[in-house]
Amino acid sequence: MSSPATNLVLIKDMRPLQRGINCEAIVIQKDPDPTVTRDGDNLHKMLIADKTGSISLTIWNNNGQVLRSGDIIQILGGECKFRKGQLQLSVSRNSKIKRIGQDTFMFVEKPNFSEQTQVPQPTINPHMNPQDQQQRVPRHQQARPSPQPQHRGGFRGGRSRDPRQRGRSTPQPQ
Repeated sequence: MSSPATNLVLIKDMRPLQRGINCEAIVIQKDPDPTVTRDGDNLHKMLIADKTGSISLTIWNNNGQVLRSGDIIQILGGECKFRKGQLQLSVSRNSKIKRIGQDTFMFVEKPNFSEQTQVPQPTINPHMNPQDQQQRVPRHQQARPSPQPQHRGGFRGGRSRDPRQRGRSTPQPQ
């Protein structure tokens, strides 16, 4: 189905902000009606899968109008995005999508990479004791001591530099 010159990306290897994705997948389910944006563009949403998992696909304009469940598609120049806490593959005006077959494609529905929310994993220091890692508080959450008034400048008091205050003494910082 695919030409050997094309670098195909598996769904499990797609990452947010990745561009220029070439892949082959099967359409598992398609929303019956496209969403119309406030600009009047059509947005077709569907779930696609390959042998490593599934992901939601968004196709802009009328490119998704002719696709049905069971169609095997080839996407050239897709873009992976992180939207509303979910990973999505998007086909825009600059991307190409082509129907290359129907119903004969090996795939798995699970894991659905669009259902999994991406949570950053804490970094683990291999030199730190496991109990210390659990008790460690991130620097931005640590309690900070209240700031002490600091004297700025070279003048330490005695008389004020303000001409209206001449003759009056200023209290010395302690």
